Amino acid sequence: MIQTDGSLREVMGDVFRPPRVSTDPADHNAWKACVFRCRNSGRTFNQARALFQRENSGRVPGPDFPMMPTSQAEWYRKVSDVVGTRSAGANR
Repeated sequence: MIQTDGSLREVMGDVFRPPRVSTDPADHNAWKACVFRCRNSGRTFNQARALFQRENSGRVPGPDFPMMPTSQAEWYRKVSDVVGTRSAGANR
């Protein structure tokens, strides 16, 4: 790792911290708001997750949150394409 004085220092262990997963039930509504905003602006689920993370102190939405993608490929599709193909009952 490069120090502020320019010297190199060897670092052992993980360089990046694992993301903090939100477990707060109040964040479910914040996630839904991010999904709807991204749906209306033509963004992907990955961009919705980044928006949620930015607005919620670095926490990411948990896997039990509503309107989450069901496959890894859906993270890279537009929200309007994914949410529009699901039944109305699955979105609640």
